[in-house]
Amino acid sequence: MDNLSKLLARPDTALWGAVLTTLLLLAVLSMLAWRWYTKRHQVTRLLRSLGGIYVRDLIIPDGVGGTIQTDFLVLLRGGVLVLDVKNYRGVLFGAENAPLWSQMVRARSFKFTNPLPENILRVQSLKLLLPNVPVIGRVVFTREGRFPRDMPAGVSMLDTLAEDLGAFAGPASIQYMETWKRLRSGESASLVDGAVTESG
Repeated sequence: MDNLSKLLARPDTALWGAVLTTLLLLAVLSMLAWRWYTKRHQVTRLLRSLGGIYVRDLIIPDGVGGTIQTDFLVLLRGGVLVLDVKNYRGVLFGAENAPLWSQMVRARSFKFTNPLPENILRVQSLKLLLPNVPVIGRVVFTREGRFPRDMPAGVSMLDTLAEDLGAFAGPASIQYMETWKRLRSGESASLVDGAVTESG
């Protein structure tokens, strides 16, 4: 015990401890950054495969004097898709009208807010901006999680999104291209409060 106390009291031992702690912290942060990048890359690869043109993190008027940030807006054959991406791992349970959903990870249960109402709000806000363009919404969960029972309406897994969208997916419609360009630039004549900005 006395030798351990002497070893820990030496300045070079404390220095090595600080170096090892810093390296461990950097390794954990690098792993988290890599996981975030991988998930984001999976989503962008999927959106390219759908044939759509997309914009990330667009802030639009919410129709009641405020603004709302979108995760992804995607121009497809059938119109605009409002896509909210969720990265919850484990087994997921939720119902369309339930205020809270559950996540089971290693026999522990966690609650999270039903993401569908926020997606519906984004869809409604975008419909105000684009009255002549079909707009639909979808909440998509990454491969980290799974629903063992039926998924609520309006929810897809990353791997089933194209199939779930059906004929709505496909190369962006030229018919909606001018409206899309105005939306991205903030020049749409139907803008509420005249503010559309791209964040990040």
